[in-house]
Amino acid sequence: MMKYLFLSLLLSSSIISCHQSKALSSSNEMAVEETFLNLYDIWALVAIDGKEIDKEQFKQGVPTLEIYTDEKHIIGFGGCNNYFGKIDKISNDTLIFKSIAATKKMCTDTDENTFLERLNNIESYQLSQMKLFLYADNNQSLSFKKID
Repeated sequence: MMKYLFLSLLLSSSIISCHQSKALSSSNEMAVEETFLNLYDIWALVAIDGKEIDKEQFKQGVPTLEIYTDEKHIIGFGGCNNYFGKIDKISNDTLIFKSIAATKKMCTDTDENTFLERLNNIESYQLSQMKLFLYADNNQSLSFKKID
């Protein structure tokens, strides 16, 4: 009798524990989804390596970044050329792009190469007050403001 009582208590606590674990997992997934929805937008570049961009270096237009979290891809304007790529990894703070490619117009008055190089090396991100900060090696690499 004691054996059955112990087994039923053990089974009950396992079921309760599993239910609580699923609830926590579900709330964590909702937080991640909400973060992804906040990333899913159009962003305009405001700084490279913590320094505000010189609009003279981007006479054809400020670089943009459009993030499509559901489809796991990005597109944008680099300052002269359009570019596109894939999202390799994404989580609450991780954001890694891969296979970034751009059209090949000849551009002499732009800092587009620096922008695309930084974009290729991004490892993490932070969202704060309608701004997106992208990091490489724990250093702020690119900063954007929401424009959509």
